[in-house]
Amino acid sequence: RKCFNWSWCVGADILCNMLIFCMTVGMGAQWRWRWLSPMAVEIYCVVCVCIVLIFTIFTERWYFFTVFGGGHPDSTLEPDNGWVMMMINLSVVVSHMSVPIRCCMLLPIQVLSVVVFPLLAGVYDSDFPVATVLGMWLLVGISMDGRRTWELRERELYMRLVQEKTLRAQSEFELSQRQGSGPAASVTD
Repeated sequence: RKCFNWSWCVGADILCNMLIFCMTVGMGAQWRWRWLSPMAVEIYCVVCVCIVLIFTIFTERWYFFTVFGGGHPDSTLEPDNGWVMMMINLSVVVSHMSVPIRCCMLLPIQVLSVVVFPLLAGVYDSDFPVATVLGMWLLVGISMDGRRTWELRERELYMRLVQEKTLRAQSEFELSQRQGSGPAASVTD
């Protein structure tokens, strides 16, 4: 039996890193030159993170060989669920806390992280890590709630800023009207 060549994994890892780099460049271009619409940048970022999440699961050799067949030459190979869970959690936390994307656009990442790995682990792994998956669901829920709270506070602060600017513009306009009518009226009379 021929041993599997893992050079494609290295290439795919480089591809994922290039996607994340392009995501960063795209967001920078959006902020600097407004090349893309904000929604296009958000969609691109979400697609990049989803690709990285799926790739992360299948870089684990046990899941790759179990799902796609062929069998691994080392029959004692066991799944490393801890590494996969850590990478999924890292992707979720980074996408929720570091990338400026609206909360509603993060829904595919949340669903993918909560459904795909537990489904694969439940179907193919006899030692399904139930407690670990529950912990992951809790982390995704907390990240989702934190992102939504953060977004609501940003909107509230923006509304306060707009109200303050509106009040300032109104008061400056009224002041200019009063100052303009006072001296002008005394000169013409």
